[in-house]
Amino acid sequence: MEANSTYFIKLLSAFLHRHDPLQENEIDWERVYRLGNIHFVSGMIFFTARGLREGNRPPGHILHRMKQDFASTLARSAAQEEEMDGVIREFCKAEIPHLLLKGFAIRGCYPVKELRTMGDIDFLIKREDRAKSHGLLLALGFKAGPANGNVWHYAKGKVSLEVHSELFSDNINNRFDYIGYFSGAWEHAVREPNGFTYMFKPAYHLLYLLVHMAKHFHGHGCGIRMILDIAAYVKQVEETLDWAWIEGELKKLRLSVFASNVFGLCRRWFGTLTPMHGHSEMEETVYKEISDYILSAGTFGFYRRNKYASIRRKFNDGHRGGQKKPAAGSYYSKFFFPSYRTLSNSGAYAFVRNRPYLVPVAWIYRFARNLIPRRRSPVRILLDIAGSKREYNRQADVLSKMGL
Repeated sequence: MEANSTYFIKLLSAFLHRHDPLQENEIDWERVYRLGNIHFVSGMIFFTARGLREGNRPPGHILHRMKQDFASTLARSAAQEEEMDGVIREFCKAEIPHLLLKGFAIRGCYPVKELRTMGDIDFLIKREDRAKSHGLLLALGFKAGPANGNVWHYAKGKVSLEVHSELFSDNINNRFDYIGYFSGAWEHAVREPNGFTYMFKPAYHLLYLLVHMAKHFHGHGCGIRMILDIAAYVKQVEETLDWAWIEGELKKLRLSVFASNVFGLCRRWFGTLTPMHGHSEMEETVYKEISDYILSAGTFGFYRRNKYASIRRKFNDGHRGGQKKPAAGSYYSKFFFPSYRTLSNSGAYAFVRNRPYLVPVAWIYRFARNLIPRRRSPVRILLDIAGSKREYNRQADVLSKMGL
């Protein structure tokens, strides 16, 4: 891993542990700033970098951009917190149980919670409260967006919500029924003093964060923020974690190696020690390869990465166990005309479940949803799919080494 990426990680570690940052010369601050930007942690980088000595700070024009990102992060966080406080208050009045998820649930583990960025605010409700919660959010001024399976989207100004009735709408791969496993999520919820807000028990929460990360990693990818979340959460709740239970559940989920590698990164990057970080110690070459993979493509793996490589991988998931390798042309057919099974397992096209006669309608809807708004021709997409083979091979190799 090159020196600027290493220093970027050191700045984040200093932020997490409230340490003074290391003073280093010959840093390419443009590179460090870009990493902070694509991983949505530039506010944290500014917060730490401003403590450097005069000769070690970023150049003035870069420091100015960092400061602007810092200010916009704080402003966005304040708007999100104000709106979500209102949502929680009204849900409690209406006696609607709601369980906080992801960024909003773990931001309090950070030294400055406002600097943990969020695109959306996620929370879980019970399916029977769907209509009631929908009406309440509309009354609060939120506008309903498109439904995506068991997830409903709402927006008010620059604040976006994702309301879930299930934790997972899609399985990560074909190795385990993750949807079924997490269908009992409410059994692991702990009620907050207000009576209707819930949080997960710490061990289950950590398990969910790891599986959620595995889902992103297996999809387009995940950035350093998700690794940092694990380190921050473990640091906050480590004394209450039942590691024997966590390890047992990870074995059931077939994610023991993946989790061990994640904890290994937490140790090397942020000094976070767990009983699992050494279960499958990475070789140095593997560590460098995985580190570069995570850092190169931003928060969710979309930055300058061929997204069609993940389609190839998902397609091949159904051709394991000695089956004949699919012909190259099958990738194109798979992309433009997904099967009933593929569509019904996808949240965006869940309306075809138990109604296979709607598959042609789903194809048309998919074409309109993905191609027309982006003004991309089918020929251009075919070329991108054809060019995805190299990235597909790289991703398959990294996923295998990560335990996915």
